[in-house]
Amino acid sequence: MAKFTKMHVYPAEGGETIHIPAATVQGERPGPHAVITAGIHGGEYPPVAAAIQLYKQLDPAQVSGTVTIITVSNVSAFEHRSMFVTPVDGKNPNRCFPGREDGSYTERMVYYLFRDFISKGDLHIDAHCGDLIESLAPFAEYSWGVDPEVDRKSKEIAVYYGLPNVVGELCDLTKEYAGLNYENSARHGIPSALVEAGQHGQLEQDAVEIHLAGMKNVLRHFGVLDGEAWENDGYELFQGVTAVEAPVPGIFYCQVKPGDYLKKGQSIGRLEDYFGTALGEVFAPADGKVLYITDNPAMIQDGFILDLATKEKI
Repeated sequence: MAKFTKMHVYPAEGGETIHIPAATVQGERPGPHAVITAGIHGGEYPPVAAAIQLYKQLDPAQVSGTVTIITVSNVSAFEHRSMFVTPVDGKNPNRCFPGREDGSYTERMVYYLFRDFISKGDLHIDAHCGDLIESLAPFAEYSWGVDPEVDRKSKEIAVYYGLPNVVGELCDLTKEYAGLNYENSARHGIPSALVEAGQHGQLEQDAVEIHLAGMKNVLRHFGVLDGEAWENDGYELFQGVTAVEAPVPGIFYCQVKPGDYLKKGQSIGRLEDYFGTALGEVFAPADGKVLYITDNPAMIQDGFILDLATKEKI
């Protein structure tokens, strides 16, 4: 039974160093090993605050097994207030898993994160929120199609986090690399889910509380934390998400918001050039629910506009 923190330091190319802060709670009794990663993206603060609060509140006497919490997975991005990408090499860590030991800074960072922490776990929660230019409807996402037992437990992580929207994404095993953190865990036999609550990277207490309650509920459900888990019987289940992107660069005037239900062919918004000339409308590719959007109107070619959760995979 113990409770401790350590800043792990790894070498990177060009004399850079990678820092991974890990907080560990070793319980009084044997049990599963739960791993929580927060701060994969440097501008997503509520899950970071929730992860720190969870460590401070956990009592080893109430824990069976071990809880490992990576409070800020991407320290470089956090310190530089960088959206989406690591400033050292400009790569999105949540597109780089499982990483490479001989790769770029971000590739090495996620390689060590998975090798030394996530891969040791029996279950994995990857906590996020809307980045500095994103708003969203709280949701959880998990992979299925790798292994029935992993699929089942991954869905349970997503459901017991207590969010109103749950998405099951069929894992594309034809891809050599997962890219996504939670999908990579599932591919390696570790039940995992991506969980998102909070807007624009703002450190809002209600979002922190949503994450903190979700983390505790999942730990209770899997017998890591004492107490009864509460059932989430009010969620809506989706079978996939479809990204909507800008066909050309310009200024996008969005007319939908997170949580809206769209019909196929419905207008999402319009694009104009830098002189106000119309470039065309963007339309919903299917019936679905808006999960999250880019609130900033500046769009590059193929710039991300929104993710649409659908009842059927398209």
